[in-house]
Amino acid sequence: PMENKVVEAALIDQEIDRLKKEIAEIIETIQLLPTEEYDFLHKVYVQHIPLKDVHVDSGKSYSWAKTMHNRALGRLQYILDEREKTK
Repeated sequence: PMENKVVEAALIDQEIDRLKKEIAEIIETIQLLPTEEYDFLHKVYVQHIPLKDVHVDSGKSYSWAKTMHNRALGRLQYILDEREKTK
């Protein structure tokens, strides 16, 4: 029983390390975006601010927020696709 707990703890530590590396890679990738797109995605996905609030805070339209969201995610996907090609 204690041995199982030790093994389980070791597996959890490995998973935590893997997730930390994945988070670092995601942050590194998002930082490649233009500042406005980076800031937008940070608000939506890191600060968990809904699109409707991001557009109000920015003084822009909801349509602008949807367009910015799609553009930023599209550019992010392009970066990820290019990275995959070089692997």
